[in-house]
Amino acid sequence: MNYWQTIDGKRIAIVDLTNDHLRSIIKMLTKQGVAAKEEKLIRLMERLDRCRGDKALKDVTDEIDRIEALPLAEFTRYSSIFNEAARRKLKSVTPMEELCEIMEVPVPKELVAHESS
Repeated sequence: MNYWQTIDGKRIAIVDLTNDHLRSIIKMLTKQGVAAKEEKLIRLMERLDRCRGDKALKDVTDEIDRIEALPLAEFTRYSSIFNEAARRKLKSVTPMEELCEIMEVPVPKELVAHESS
């Protein structure tokens, strides 16, 4: 069973989270993922300014390209929370399709099946 740990240290089974709490967590994880990816890219850009030599420059630019290509999901732990929201067919403030696009992950099968019915 997967758990969510609250800021005060309380562990709640993900299946026991309220819909509102689940929505808030998804919103927070999305923001954290965006911030983490941007922070990594900023640090690499700063390194780029200090590069000396062609090899060092190429290594850093290759790493920037690699990080830019990674899906946002790589920068946050989201799967259990996101899957639970899809299992519940939860409507959120931000539509799930939009969150999938932001997180750069496929729309869960459960959501696609629900949308077509």
